[in-house]
Amino acid sequence: MFVMEVRKEGRAVGGSGRKKTRWPSFCRGAGSGYEAVWCRILQEGRNALHMRNVRSDKEEKEQKEIAKATIFAVSAGVGEETEQIIVVTTPDWNSRQARLQAFEKVGGKWVPALPPMPAVVGKNGYALSVDKKEGDAKSPAGVYFLGTAFGTATKPAGVTMPYRLVTRQDYWIDDKTSPDYNTWVHYEGDPKKKWKSFERLAIPLYKYALVIRYNEDPVIPGKGSAIFVHIWRGPQSYTAGCVALSEANVLAIVKWLDPKKMPAIVQGPESFLASLVK
Repeated sequence: MFVMEVRKEGRAVGGSGRKKTRWPSFCRGAGSGYEAVWCRILQEGRNALHMRNVRSDKEEKEQKEIAKATIFAVSAGVGEETEQIIVVTTPDWNSRQARLQAFEKVGGKWVPALPPMPAVVGKNGYALSVDKKEGDAKSPAGVYFLGTAFGTATKPAGVTMPYRLVTRQDYWIDDKTSPDYNTWVHYEGDPKKKWKSFERLAIPLYKYALVIRYNEDPVIPGKGSAIFVHIWRGPQSYTAGCVALSEANVLAIVKWLDPKKMPAIVQGPESFLASLVK
C-alpha cells in the first residue's frame, strides 16, 4: 500500500530538468510509527541524491575550468617551464568587472590552486597590446610573465617571490619622452624636475602588489606602463590599466606564487581567450 502511494504521488516538478520528489501526503505531519520511519528514509535518500548532484555539478564545472585554463595556457604560448598561471577574464572588451582564477600544474595537469576571486581591471576594459596606449585606462590583453612583488608593507611571511619594500623615493615612470619610461626608479631629488609624468609607489593601494611584465624587453614608449596586480578601492571600482582585488586576495596570490614555477598571467575578455584555441 505504501509503495503504491509513493508511486502515485511522486512525480517530477519544476523546470530545471532535475527531478524533484513531491512527498506522499502522509509524510506531512507524520509523527511516529512506520510512516515516520519511511518518511525519514525518503528524506535521507533525497539529501544523499542532492549532495551527489551538487558534487557532480561542482566537479564538472571544475573540470571545464581546468580544461579551459590548460587550453588558454598552451594556445597563448606559455612554455612548459610555466607551472603557475593566473587567468583573468571579463564578459567583454569594455567591462571592468573581472574574475580571477589561479591554476597550478601538478603531475603534468592543471588544477585549481585558489578559489575564484572577483577582480576589476581598467576603467575602459581591455585592449590588445598592439592597440594599447599610455593613458587609455585599458588593461593589456594577452599573456605576460609575473615579476617582482612589492609593497609599502614589509615582506609577508611565506612569500617566496622576490619582494621589494617601497619607500617615498620610489617612482614608476610613465613619461614616454624619458629613457626611464616604464621602469622603477629610486630617486632622492625632486621628481617633478626630472620627469614630465611619474607614479608614486608609496600609496595605500600598493601595500601589497605584483608587477605584470608588460611592455618590457624592449620597452616601447607610449605603449603603456606601470601594469600591476594590486589592492582595489572596492568591488565596483576600476583601475588605470592594472588588475585589482581585495587586500586579502592579493596577499593570497603573492604568497601562493613560486618564482621557480615561472608564473604567468593570461588576461582578456572571454571572447578573446576563446579565440586563442581556434
